[in-house]
Amino acid sequence: MNALLQNLRDAARVLIHGLAEPKSSEEDEPPQGPEESAYQTGLDSWRTAISWLIGGLAAAATVMLAGTQISSVGTMSASDGARFWIALGGVTSAVAGVLWLLFLFYTLKKPVVADFHDLHELTRPRPDKVQATVLELVDFDTSLNMGTADFKALWTALEDARAVYYSTLDDLHAAKIAASGASDPETSAPLAAEVERLEKLRKVNETQLRRFHTGAQRVTDRLQYQRTRARFSRGAWLAFGGSTLAAIGICAFAWAVNPTAPGQESSAAAPQSPTAAVLQLNEAGFETYGYLLEDSCAEDAREDGIPVIALSREDDAWEIVTVPSDVCPGPVRLTVATDQGNVEAIDQAA
Repeated sequence: MNALLQNLRDAARVLIHGLAEPKSSEEDEPPQGPEESAYQTGLDSWRTAISWLIGGLAAAATVMLAGTQISSVGTMSASDGARFWIALGGVTSAVAGVLWLLFLFYTLKKPVVADFHDLHELTRPRPDKVQATVLELVDFDTSLNMGTADFKALWTALEDARAVYYSTLDDLHAAKIAASGASDPETSAPLAAEVERLEKLRKVNETQLRRFHTGAQRVTDRLQYQRTRARFSRGAWLAFGGSTLAAIGICAFAWAVNPTAPGQESSAAAPQSPTAAVLQLNEAGFETYGYLLEDSCAEDAREDGIPVIALSREDDAWEIVTVPSDVCPGPVRLTVATDQGNVEAIDQAA
């Protein structure tokens, strides 16, 4: 009985001390802790570039939108016809474009995560474009496949190495317990030898497991990089689309809420101060004013135009005086309605 109690105490002491020793803890730990991603610099560069791109486009669109008179929509109604709907559609498109850029900026700033679950999806048939790119790289890059034929072979080797490692670890623990309970030298010697053998085997299996685990981790990093690159490339085109939508909306809105005032162009052609100009009558004007002019003068006013002095312009009429010439003998003062003719300054008539 005393011998049995002593053996139990010895076994407990070995287990307690073994768990307390850092060396034993390190030996029993499975391979863990991925190496630093070699693609982190590239990911950071992509993220910085797309942030500046979308941020700049969103800021430019916001400034353009702020510079337009959005309050002008309130002065319009459906009675304004197409301009009202163009203005409404334009401001809606501009705001939608800015909001889209901000949402896109938020979405692209979110990290892209890839883990071993995503690696398991690489073994399935019909991979997507990003997965196919990664699988093609693994096929010929030995730093990724670790000497295996392809990714499926790497994944199978990793699962086998993991199973062998933990099986050896279980055998090693069982052998240590058995060796700690052996008091007879004839019995303890073979058990100690077995513990030593299993310890060496564990180290070999650990090296093998670390090898395939490192390869799988590198494939994970590559998958994360390819996904991030694809997202940013797609995001750049979407950003240009959103900014284009905002720009078109702003231009359409500005055009719709700033119509040309009636007669504005003609007013510029005939200033308020007396100016040399040309009178061109249409058919209605010829019928109305022809009897006030000589026949040849009226004909020329309808066909080629006659020289006049433009005195002033009201909202819907010009005040003019004809200039004496071969076809127009005497000066005649007329008030010509805008719907019956046009008066254009001579310096702009050429």
